[in-house]
Amino acid sequence: MPSQPQFNIDETLAKAVCQFWTHGYHATSMSNLVDVMGINRASIYNTYGDKRTLFIRSLEQYHVMLREVRLERLAEQYGALERITALFDLVVADAESEDVRRGCLVMNTALELAAHEPDVREVILSAQNTIKKFFRDSLAEACGKRLIAGELDDEAQFLLTLLSGFLVQVRNCENPGDMTAVTGRISGYLNNLLHQSGKEESC
Repeated sequence: MPSQPQFNIDETLAKAVCQFWTHGYHATSMSNLVDVMGINRASIYNTYGDKRTLFIRSLEQYHVMLREVRLERLAEQYGALERITALFDLVVADAESEDVRRGCLVMNTALELAAHEPDVREVILSAQNTIKKFFRDSLAEACGKRLIAGELDDEAQFLLTLLSGFLVQVRNCENPGDMTAVTGRISGYLNNLLHQSGKEESC
């Protein structure tokens, strides 16, 4: 019977998430993972699998963090449209507070690997669908039944596409604070959408 790991599996996995999030898949070696995770190669292979399997697990764990720590908390803390602009504001705030701008592991991986790796693409699409559902549910709550299902899907897809480009720009621009002008435009777009749907609320 295999021995139980002498370390916290979830906490050690979180260290791998941070490594891949900061440096990406290709720039991360097994030696990097040994150093960051604080366990030897044998423990990594026995507990998490090879580098690729560990990366998939890290990406899945990031997806859980994105859903439970960020999106669900935003839904609890803000009104329907306000939570959408708050998500974009958090992207800017994260970039301003980090010594190394990490962006979003989902979007980073979409650019680095997803086009050629079906199993990675599956996790990416699942995470993107989670974000799209966050947008769709928020719009449905704000606009009620005045937007039909197809319109909600289109607007949610538009916001997801906008967020994807926004994440890339914030990660690479000279001053992330300059991107707050874009979040103001997003707020205006959402308010216009509300007016078109006949609702009186605003974000």
